[in-house]
Amino acid sequence: EYIKKRAGKLMKFNPNEFKAIINYRDGSKRTQEVYWGDSFNSQSTQNIFITDKISGIKFYNNTGEVTRNLAF
Repeated sequence: EYIKKRAGKLMKFNPNEFKAIINYRDGSKRTQEVYWGDSFNSQSTQNIFITDKISGIKFYNNTGEVTRNLAF
């Protein structure tokens, strides 16, 4: 069995958060949404893998308010 180890750590979404905008050091951005509950979508990971390519993450609740603003 081959297991590739990656440098980085996991950042979990809090239960009140549903979206994160991930900013990369090269200036690009990515949005990641999570779904809570019993549906098929809620089985997706509710983590963000943090690497040295990420410069910051903003987490949002369902009303669009920023719940956390992290800089790396």
